[in-house]
Amino acid sequence: MTNATQVLVEQLAERFLKASKKLVTAESCTGGGLAENLTQLPGSS
Repeated sequence: MTNATQVLVEQLAERFLKASKKLVTAESCTGGGLAENLTQLPGSS
């Protein structure tokens, strides 16, 4: 994961945690890339 992607994933995770929300993805064109990056964050899955 690039540094820019990591920063975005961390910001996204922080927003969801603060709002007590969960994120669900359904990917086709990205081949699971979004979920792959999100689950690299410790405690995300």
